[in-house]
Amino acid sequence: MGKKDEALLTQSDHDERERIWPTPLRQEEYRRRFPDQFARYDYALRFVGHKRVLDCACGTGYGSWLLSAAGAIQVVGVDVDPETIQWATQHFLRQNTEFRLFAGERLPVADGEFEQAVSLETIEHIEDPAAFVAELARSLVPGGGLFLSTPLT
Repeated sequence: MGKKDEALLTQSDHDERERIWPTPLRQEEYRRRFPDQFARYDYALRFVGHKRVLDCACGTGYGSWLLSAAGAIQVVGVDVDPETIQWATQHFLRQNTEFRLFAGERLPVADGEFEQAVSLETIEHIEDPAAFVAELARSLVPGGGLFLSTPLT
């Protein structure tokens, strides 16, 4: 992997290959490099206008930023990694966006706080997927929407 690819994938002191460290100014570059990740968000974007949205496992926050820009009235991104929450807050915080650390079994959200929940490329990392889905359902109003994805390979 060349230096340019390395810069696209990680912040300079990171070895993790599953997390990208984008900024709003480089969004199109990341969109070209990681089209599958953006395609998943692009699908969810059609359903978030004028809604309160949970972005579970938000990582560095670019997806939360996209959801916010698509017209969500509120986006709360949660992640287990304090470093990515810090990155998200520094680079992707908008007036209607908030980032929270998820440090336990219970999401840091109220019952029925959201109309839509998005969790992309997450469930395959969860030890108890049924409990995870139940927790996402707890965060939703009755009849709320849930967008999950998992890689095919």
